[in-house]
Amino acid sequence: MAKPHRQAPHHVAAEVREAATAALGAFDGNGRLQDRVALIASELSVTERTVWRWVTAGDGGRPRRGRGRFEVTPEDVAELTYRHGSVAAVHRARGEEPSLRTLRRAFARALSPGRMAGLEGGEQVRRNFDTYLTRPPQHRNECWEADHCELAIEVLLPEGQVIKPWLTSFLDRFSRVVCGWAISGQPSQESVLAALRAAILIEPPYGPVGGIPVSLRWDRGKEFLAQAVGSAARALGIDARALPAYSPHLKGALERFHESIETLLLAELPGFVHAPARARERRSKSKTALLTLDAFVTCFAEFVLRYNTQHPHSALGGETPLERWLEDDTPVAEIPGERLHHLLLARETRVVGKRGISYPLYGITSAFPGERSYSNRWFFAASAET
Repeated sequence: MAKPHRQAPHHVAAEVREAATAALGAFDGNGRLQDRVALIASELSVTERTVWRWVTAGDGGRPRRGRGRFEVTPEDVAELTYRHGSVAAVHRARGEEPSLRTLRRAFARALSPGRMAGLEGGEQVRRNFDTYLTRPPQHRNECWEADHCELAIEVLLPEGQVIKPWLTSFLDRFSRVVCGWAISGQPSQESVLAALRAAILIEPPYGPVGGIPVSLRWDRGKEFLAQAVGSAARALGIDARALPAYSPHLKGALERFHESIETLLLAELPGFVHAPARARERRSKSKTALLTLDAFVTCFAEFVLRYNTQHPHSALGGETPLERWLEDDTPVAEIPGERLHHLLLARETRVVGKRGISYPLYGITSAFPGERSYSNRWFFAASAET
């Protein structure tokens, strides 16, 4: 019976060839070398003749002659980087030799697909080729993630100004429950401290989620790196650390929550900035179609409540975040609200002059749920009610 024809691969790694040759050398002279050659050829999907050629070349025999391959140099890689990953542009700059096909093959051998994609599309594209190891938390409050996000919606302020608000939120990685959040005109340490206070408190109208987390991870925004925020976290015994720059994948649970906000809430509200062009044109002609800030805060509070209590999460096996939180019996480190009042206040340096300290007065209003305040500098709304 004729042996089935094997299609030889285009390339076998040099390390594999060397290991196979060394193994055959160990069996040489015992009369079973032919069997070993057949076994290695079958495992590597090559012909026995190819394996014998490796052995001959390793024993000092003359290997088969072939044309020398063109290989790229570090200077070629630098030129490819300068030309944004376009091999055709490098070929036009070099001339006719080598051919474009040869140049493409040489770069494909020298650079990984991820690096080639990064040279052409940037760092965000390159990350699609990365592999990350996950360390899922084992219990609630083991690790929280925090970040800012500019919401893709326009709202109307009391004085008639149209803005896009910013969200500051804290999320528990174990249960994916949103512990606390704050909305502000621009990111500030006040909004971070307001959201952190709402996330920690468990007493009504907050809770039942909350408590003091073991660790806290945020990005390198200056608001999170403020002295007041770091001092408050250290005073509570929280292992608070900033993540490396340009690493959104390290807080992927919170990034996924930001995507859910746009698809589940903002897309259904007036003022959605990613709406079709005709809808944006109609909205720009009349501000009456926009939500006021208070109305939007109310909508967002209701959305967070639905997300925590009714939204089945695929990463939780179909459970809601609150169900996963309540299933865990890990003790929660609680702290009374009056102990957090002075700890989570923003600090500001003021100059004492002959007339005392100049400090502007801001109008403050409060309403349920959570807390709301407005000023000519910033405003926020925070709630963790579930």
